[in-house]
Order: sequence, then C-alpha cells, then structure tokens
Amino acid sequence: MENQFENTIQKYSSMEDVKGILVTDNNGLCLGCKGTINSNKAAYVSSLVNRAQSISLDNSKPTISIETDNTNFLISSENEIMVALAKQKMNN
Repeated sequence: MENQFENTIQKYSSMEDVKGILVTDNNGLCLGCKGTINSNKAAYVSSLVNRAQSISLDNSKPTISIETDNTNFLISSENEIMVALAKQKMNN
C-alpha cells in the first residue's frame, strides 16, 4: 500500500496547477502530503468523504469540490485511500 500512495503523490504533484496534495486512509491517518496541504487536515478529508458517501443515493464514491477565492480543492477516494488536491484557481 505504501507504493500506492507514493505513486499517487508523484502523479498529482507533477501537475502544473497543483499546489498541494494529501493522501489519507479511511480512518483519517495521513499517509503522505506535499505542498500547501499539511498532515493535520487528514481527518477532515476522511470525514468529508465518508459523510458524502453516506448521503449518496447509489452508494458510489463521491468527488468533492470546494472553491475558495484562490484555490480549488478536489477530494476523492481511490481504492483504499482518499486524495485531496489543492489546485491554483484559474484567473478569468
């Protein structure tokens, strides 16, 4: 499983507009982070995904999008792990 989250961090952190990445397990244990998202946010990410999944009509894995003035956060579940990305918001 260690290789799985290391590969995930590598895959997303190489994207041009990604400012930060956090990988956590279903219990909120931080498996790794890089950039602007720090490890103390892991439990929040896990909780958001679990709660969103509980209200899903078809019990599918949700993708959560949170938008602030400067950053878009994308949170999703991949296999046994949850991934949170902080992406630089595109200026119009």
